[in-house]
Amino acid sequence: MIDYPKLRNWWSQQARTLPTQAGILAVDNELESAYRQYAEWRHFRQLVRLKQNMNVLEVGCGGGRWALLIAPHVKHVTAVDFSDEMIRVARQRQQQAGVANLEFVTASAAEFMSSLHYHIIYFSGVLQYLDDDDCRRAIRNAVSMLAPGGTIIDRSSCATPNREVCNNGAYQAIYRTKEELKSMFQEFGFRLTYHSSSYRPMRLPGRLLVKPRVVNALSWCMRQHPVPTYLLVRIASVLVNWLRPLPQPPSCFHRSHDFSRFELASGS
Repeated sequence: MIDYPKLRNWWSQQARTLPTQAGILAVDNELESAYRQYAEWRHFRQLVRLKQNMNVLEVGCGGGRWALLIAPHVKHVTAVDFSDEMIRVARQRQQQAGVANLEFVTASAAEFMSSLHYHIIYFSGVLQYLDDDDCRRAIRNAVSMLAPGGTIIDRSSCATPNREVCNNGAYQAIYRTKEELKSMFQEFGFRLTYHSSSYRPMRLPGRLLVKPRVVNALSWCMRQHPVPTYLLVRIASVLVNWLRPLPQPPSCFHRSHDFSRFELASGS
């Protein structure tokens, strides 16, 4: 069982200590944070076609990085997180960006309900922090809030080949397999129409990453000129992986950040 109060406190601490990266874990620097954000956003835009008449729900919004990216392309975004501190950071970012068609709500992923119907419901790296029963509750609630013809996108850290339960003090998670997630959504009439890694991790020479000036310069380029900088970093990462392949992980478990797209099956 996941201890939600402990987990909430852990995430709130992340918001207080790393506000600029709130909602992005396992990154070593601002460059990797900017790279991952651009790479995942680029992939997300290929998964769904955002339109100005759409309502979008993001469950597990963290510090608002996704909601603020989505909002300019749609009619309205509702973004939900169970951490007051994460919502505080998100609202500060919203105010700085001057985005009006965006509402941040403090609520549990398994309990949030709205009278609005959403064309896209995005589980933003949140299902892994729910027990199985609460995960099913979140999916069941999504069914009632999904507009006709709507789509659910899930971004989860998936485990291969077996389910992995992480209980590292306050940080707790259940890393499910692709087949587990697929089966859960099938219980509520959804079919899996797409599944792939959300992004390819950055891997640059270590001697570059220990030089603050280099990291700061590349971070600035990644935010100001994302397309050429992303391509440059991707090419460099491919070369590094080719020249110095990573050894196989010692554990039988492996986790990857994956996107899954679910749509209601015909007749559901």
